Order: sequence, then C-alpha cells, then structure tokens
Amino acid sequence: RLSKEQIKVHINNLIDLHRSYPDFIRGYDMVGEEDQGHTILFHIDSLTNAFNYSKTTNGSFDLFFHAGETNWPENHLLSNYGDGVSTFENIYDALVLRTRRIGHGLSLAKRPDMYEYIRERQIAIEVCPASNQIIGYVADLRNHPGIVYHRSGIPIVLSGDDPGSFGYNQLTVDFYLATMAWGLNLADLKQFAWNSIQYSSLPDNRKKEGFEKWKNQWNLFIDSSYRLACNQILPNVIMNISNILPTYGPYDQSINVTLFGSGFEKAICKNIICKFGEKETNGIFIDLNEIICPTPSKNTDLSIVPISIVINNEILETGLNYKFVSSLLVIDDETLTTITSSKSDKFVIVNQKLIVALLILLLALIM
Repeated sequence: RLSKEQIKVHINNLIDLHRSYPDFIRGYDMVGEEDQGHTILFHIDSLTNAFNYSKTTNGSFDLFFHAGETNWPENHLLSNYGDGVSTFENIYDALVLRTRRIGHGLSLAKRPDMYEYIRERQIAIEVCPASNQIIGYVADLRNHPGIVYHRSGIPIVLSGDDPGSFGYNQLTVDFYLATMAWGLNLADLKQFAWNSIQYSSLPDNRKKEGFEKWKNQWNLFIDSSYRLACNQILPNVIMNISNILPTYGPYDQSINVTLFGSGFEKAICKNIICKFGEKETNGIFIDLNEIICPTPSKNTDLSIVPISIVINNEILETGLNYKFVSSLLVIDDETLTTITSSKSDKFVIVNQKLIVALLILLLALIM
C-alpha cells in the first residue's frame, strides 16, 4: 500500500546498493496482499526505472514479482485504492517488466493467453502450498494449480512464503504437503530441488558450486534411503497381482509385460523371477504397484501359459494367463478382425466400417 513516491525512493536506494554490492543485492521484489493493495501497474513508472537499470547489469540485477496470489471475486474488481485495473492483471504487467520469477501465480491457471508465453520462456513460479492453504487461497491442495504447471512444463520452485509467521523455518512442510497432495515421486522432488538452484538469483559460478554440493547430498540421500528400504522387514504386507498388460504377444521375440497390483514393496532390492509357464526371465521392480516382466525371447509354440513370479524363493501365483501368438493385432470395439493364415504368413484384416462404406457407395451407384 506504499505510495508511488515511497516505492520510487526504495527502488533508487536499492539500485545504489546494487552498484556498491552487486554480489549481495541481486534484484527487486515487490510483495504484499495483492487484493488489498496497489497493482503493479500503479507503480509502473518506478518499476520501469528498475527494469531499465536491470538491462544494464548483465543479469546481476533482476525483477521478481509477487503476482497472482488473488481470490475471486476481488481479483476481478478495480483496486480499492483507485488503480485503473484489477489485481487479475498483475501477472500480465509482471511479464511486461520481464520478471525473472513469479510469486504464487495462482491466477495464471485462468490466463491461457499468458500460459504458453511463460512456459516457452521457462519463467519459474514460486509455489507456496502451506501458505496458500493457511491463508485461504487454496482450500484443498489436491486442486492447487502448481501440479498442473509442473506437469505441463512450467518450472516451479517450492517456497515457504511466510514460514516465520506460520511457525516453521524449513521447506519440509511444503515438500511434504506437495508430495501427499500431488502424488509426487522422487523424480519430481529432485526436479524441484534442482529448480531451486537453477532459477535462483545466484551468479553462474555460485550456481555451479550449489549444484555440486546438492548433487553430493542428493546421492547420499538416495543411498541411505535405498539401504533403509532394502533392510525393511514387512511381515504384514501381502502381495497381490490384479492385472497384466498386454495379455498376449509374439512368440518369437521378447516384449515387456507389466504386472499391476499392490504390496510390491516386498520386492524392493529383491531378485524377481518371472515365470511364463516353465520359462523364466528376470523381472524389474518399477514402483509399489508395477513390476515389469520381459517375455521369453523364444517360445517354441503358440500357447497360453500361466504367469507367476518368484521373490526370495516365494512363489506368487497370479491366476492370470499370457498368450503367445504369431502376430500382434490391435482390436477396438468397432473393428471386426478376421485372421486367416497362409503359408506366406500373410494376414487379412477386414474392417466393418470399410465394408459398410463400400456397400453404401455401391447402392448409391446403382440408384
């Protein structure tokens, strides 16, 4: 809610500090409760001055704008302080000023006109799960747009926003909430940690140092987690296989068959043997619900065989079968496939739609 003159003084002071301490002062950020304050456009003259200065610093001074932490209907109303636009436009004005990152960015989900622009230029979004839920911007974190940004290719970094006000000083809370609400895996967590360095305001040489330290710590974390998982004893976990895909494949080459089920944590760090009838292959643990079983590279005949797996000499019968065939055909509900085999192993696939179309054409010609 600062006046134009106050913001102008702050920016000029910061520019002077940056000239003296370019490795310490790395940019300018304007934060606050957007729906209860001035818009970015209101301060555009002073911010343009900061933008023009940033272009002369070879990347050592950037702009970082808090934009999009807004709620309906306030974000569609004109500012209470006489601004000519609503806070819904803050992301647009932040982009005009070439912001390096966007704080929160919740309203971006409603701005497809800017979505692709941000993705193409890899402008990072600072996502704050705990803060957004505590303050009331996102009641259910499962519906937080941050996961959509991440999955669609917009870089996001997790932030605590106001951890001092909320009573914590680490990012564990935000990483935990995001993991549970969004169903994240290790690759996602690794990407978020990597983004925190990549999209920081650190100079390139410091980023390089940061990446080296982080890689070492990440590898230690993975090693310790692996050892912990391998040493687990799970007497109460029962493995169950509910489905396999595909259920058939060529007899003369190996393909991967995925086993879906539950309780696969018992297979972590264990030797998995897949059995197609009496033939064995080495299985691959994917996650708690998936195991990959390569089919035998050469089966002697066309047959239907039961599938089972062996883990630590314990046999688990799936009750499911796999069929070896001489060719793979994809059949949908609207296609009737008739297969005939000749000595040359050629197949004729007859499509119902094609037959109907030919009949209609024939009738039209006759009439």
